[in-house]
Amino acid sequence: MIAAKHALLLSILLFAGITAAYAQIPPGAQNPASEPTAKELQPGSEPKVGEAAPSGDAVPEGTPGAEVGQGPQGETQAGETPRAEPQAKPVGELELLKGLVKITRRNLVQVHQEPGKRVPVFSGDRMHVGANSKAKLFFRNERDQVTLYSGTLFTVDEVTPDDARFTLIVGKALFTPLSQDSSNNISVSTPAAIIHARGSEFLVASDGAVAYALAVSGVARAAAVGSPGEQVILTANRATAVQPAKPPAFPVGVSAEAKREILRAAGTARLAGLPFDFSSPEEAEAASEKERAANLVAEDDLHKLREMVAEIMATIGESSDAARPSTAVGAFGQ
Repeated sequence: MIAAKHALLLSILLFAGITAAYAQIPPGAQNPASEPTAKELQPGSEPKVGEAAPSGDAVPEGTPGAEVGQGPQGETQAGETPRAEPQAKPVGELELLKGLVKITRRNLVQVHQEPGKRVPVFSGDRMHVGANSKAKLFFRNERDQVTLYSGTLFTVDEVTPDDARFTLIVGKALFTPLSQDSSNNISVSTPAAIIHARGSEFLVASDGAVAYALAVSGVARAAAVGSPGEQVILTANRATAVQPAKPPAFPVGVSAEAKREILRAAGTARLAGLPFDFSSPEEAEAASEKERAANLVAEDDLHKLREMVAEIMATIGESSDAARPSTAVGAFGQ
């Protein structure tokens, strides 16, 4: 009986302590599931797409507001669409003539298959022209153009009003000025050579190991990668071939028929068939000296042979005279 009274007294004291402690908690925090305020119940009070969230960050389109949050220092959180960076200004336009062309920009690939449609091109864009395809790049407000042949891998490095730089890995490209402004420089880098010209029409081709350059009109210059000081000057209808770290081949003339074939067909086969001489100037001079010496020896031998023939003919003539009978002696003897 006594134990039951003690237990009842302990329960009363415990309940009184809990009640006193609860009374000290602020009214708004006593119930975690308290009723929302009137402001929270207003329709449309939640952040909408494109509007500022309570934190001040915009909610990207197509992203649930509960899943969107801008992290510290502008870092993108899970479920958030990255904010678009300011777009650079296009440096030209690419027009597909036939087939297809792929443009790689910041690791994103765009495939264009609509002939006649022009698409913007930016510095750093890499173009890969498909098989049986052809495209044209217009730049400097269409004052210049580049014809890209089938199988060409081509990069726009930089284009300014006075200078344009490109890279041709493989394939073939024809550079045509559409204006007479000769102050504009065009430079083309390949794995083997660097070719540049001002206000001239020229063609560059590469098979990845050997580069070829043809001056269609005007003047172009070509030098090997690793030997920029040794360059050749190409005038109209002359071509050269360049191997890495070796002087360019001596320019050779290109006939009108051969030039038409080179400008019409893709690939480097027709250019590779030209009679290029890859000898260095020293080797060419040594070969020329050897040829001159051989010619002198041949001329000297021919002169000696002629002298020998003359001596033989003279000996034969003397022998014939000695063997002939004298008719005059016989007549006087009678």
